[in-house]
Amino acid sequence: MRPHPRGRARKEATSGNPSATPWRPPAGREGVARLGLSAGTVAPYLLHLLGVPGRPGDGVAGSSPESVRARTVDALRYVMIAASQQRPVILAIEDLQWMDPTSVASLAVLAPSVAASRILVLTTCRRGHRPPWLGRAHASQIDLGRLGPTESLTIVQALLAGREVAAGVADALVSKADGIPFFLEELARVIVADPASRVPGIPDTVHEAIAARVDRLAPADRDLLQGAAVLGRDVPRALLREMSGLADPEFGIALSRLRVTGFLRETAADPEGCGFTHVLTQETAYRSLTAERRRALHEAAAAAIEKRQPELADRHPEVLAHHLTEAGATTAAAYWGASRSDARPTRRPSPTCAGPWSCWKRSRPGPSARGRSWVSS
Repeated sequence: MRPHPRGRARKEATSGNPSATPWRPPAGREGVARLGLSAGTVAPYLLHLLGVPGRPGDGVAGSSPESVRARTVDALRYVMIAASQQRPVILAIEDLQWMDPTSVASLAVLAPSVAASRILVLTTCRRGHRPPWLGRAHASQIDLGRLGPTESLTIVQALLAGREVAAGVADALVSKADGIPFFLEELARVIVADPASRVPGIPDTVHEAIAARVDRLAPADRDLLQGAAVLGRDVPRALLREMSGLADPEFGIALSRLRVTGFLRETAADPEGCGFTHVLTQETAYRSLTAERRRALHEAAAAAIEKRQPELADRHPEVLAHHLTEAGATTAAAYWGASRSDARPTRRPSPTCAGPWSCWKRSRPGPSARGRSWVSS
């Protein structure tokens, strides 16, 4: 199980005090022990999930992927229940319809325990999506309707923040958004970026609205955003920086600009990461890439993983296989993809290569797309 790029989870807790600090998962074996759980049977699977190397004899090494997955799901359930005995826990998950099947199955395992624990699972999903636990007596669904004209206009005026716009623009935004908050926000941001916009120039769809904002970015910021889009909705900072080839000050400043303009957000779970504010933002930025540039960025992503986070390739080989496939490295991708069925050979294709990516890169004609090359394209 791994966090899915199109499904985000936040764990928070409240003790009746509005200023209570968010709950954080236990850190390592000591944290698990403080919850009253067996560090020897729970911690190894949590650490494995987080990419921390295990110890000999901890039960993870040598176990089948199916067994590790089942034990990890159980470990997460034990931690949630134990934490709820110390203070109430809220598990908030956005865009449930995008979650991977393993994560959904994990929630389904947790669902029966919620009724007897101080746990509130709060999820959002698109209309028509039905999670497997919805039929339980302690589960309920609230159907949120679209915003009315007055509410929509209030949001538009707040986002425009007193800026002078052409006559009829605010009303046109309300009409086109049709009560969809995200569409409304994106349309308003288009006008904020170009206050001289007129009614005929307002985008008709949310994709057009986001694309218009992407097009208006400075080249360096747009390149960084597109690189992030290749990595997924949740973006590891170290990988993005390696792909960009930018130095720390320049990289940090560009990243801050993308946060201020509403393309990216900080992630509470990973202070070293960032994420897209919405899955449609990531999809639109990805679609703006040409085929050649998309291949180059996936190539850079694969190289960054093997250089900066090789443990990610071992824990989630399908991630590296995806980037290699999109980069055109089908042989190397097959090597990593085979590990999903536990069929990956124990030896890599060539002893002279650091990894399948390196072997393919050596045999590939032409210059590499690694490093700064994608920034200056």
